[in-house]
Amino acid sequence: MLADRTFRDKEEPSESVRNAEVERVMSIVPPQVPKARKFPREAGPRPTRHGGVRSAPRGSRLGKRRPSVFVRGLRWLSLLNLAALAVIWLLLSAVSESWWLSSALTYLPRRPYALPAGLLLVVGLFCDRRTFWLSLLAVGLALGPIAGLRVPIRWSSASGIPSGESGRIKVVSCNVQNFRPDFPTVMQEVAKQNPDVVALQECIEDHPLLAKLFLEWHRLRVGELWIGSRYPLRELGRCQTTGFGRRTAIAVLVEAPRRPFVLVNLHLMTPRHTLRKLSWKGLLTGESIRAIEAMLERRSAEAGETWQFVNRVAADRPVLICGDFNTPSSSSLYRVYWSDYTNAFDAAGFGYGFTAPCASHRHWPDGLPWIRVDHILVSSDWRVLWCRVGRTNGSDHRLIAAALAWP
Repeated sequence: MLADRTFRDKEEPSESVRNAEVERVMSIVPPQVPKARKFPREAGPRPTRHGGVRSAPRGSRLGKRRPSVFVRGLRWLSLLNLAALAVIWLLLSAVSESWWLSSALTYLPRRPYALPAGLLLVVGLFCDRRTFWLSLLAVGLALGPIAGLRVPIRWSSASGIPSGESGRIKVVSCNVQNFRPDFPTVMQEVAKQNPDVVALQECIEDHPLLAKLFLEWHRLRVGELWIGSRYPLRELGRCQTTGFGRRTAIAVLVEAPRRPFVLVNLHLMTPRHTLRKLSWKGLLTGESIRAIEAMLERRSAEAGETWQFVNRVAADRPVLICGDFNTPSSSSLYRVYWSDYTNAFDAAGFGYGFTAPCASHRHWPDGLPWIRVDHILVSSDWRVLWCRVGRTNGSDHRLIAAALAWP
């Protein structure tokens, strides 16, 4: 019995011994404290140590919500509209009359391209900032480069321009459309410009009003082309082209007091008649495309022959070219033949300077021209002081006037 008791004492240590053993083990291995579970912070501003509110870091997605389907749709529409306007600008400025489609676009109204962008601009102002800025850029592109907005680099006073004795010349050009619909109104606006030289196109006869207003002037009319000048005139030549079998220009030498110069009055063929015949059926059969391409080839030949005539009569003298070119300055056909000369309105005009058409159209307001096809061009011997377009609709074209000076 003593042996059994001794064995139990060895097998089951006392409580004090057990406590001592636990303390020894705990002193060797520190207890493992469970980590606190981390929960995600709620979206929104966080409090600072001093009780304020800390905003979310810049660039962080904290607190941002995904745009709604409507807003995403607005952004896509504004982006697609901007891309479409960029393509149109490329076609008008780079391709232009080298391709039948861009040729048609060249002679269509351009300011309506800003209407979709303007609508998106208003919606974006109230709904989405990104849509607003994209649409604002689109409106600027449509009403600026595409529509042909011009802003002069150097401003010059339009008042107090002296006459030709001091080396400054005022010139006016206008297509009077066979004196319809209101030729007296056109002549009143011409007289207000107080010009030194006047060039008219589609002046089919010596109208009595011309003799009355320019009684003491030197005058010359060849066919539909009429030139009037305060200074003596000497005819230099007439340009008969083969493209359409018609006379396109006449050239005279103006004996100005300070320095004589060559004046060319021209009227080139319009593409309007061919473009009006465009139809879906003609496009599908290719007939309309072939007609436009043939018209472009003939107009190019006519412009080339007229350009050669101008170079021949100029003979290294100062040149002033004015008239109805029937093509805008953005056209590739214009740039090929006339880019060596300074366009007076491009250099010193302000605004759009649209000159035609002023007649009524089914799909366009009456008396609101949309394209500038009448130009005044000068050689490098001249300096353009100002250039402006008339405001009355006495003809299908508005007049264009410019003040020029010797450098």
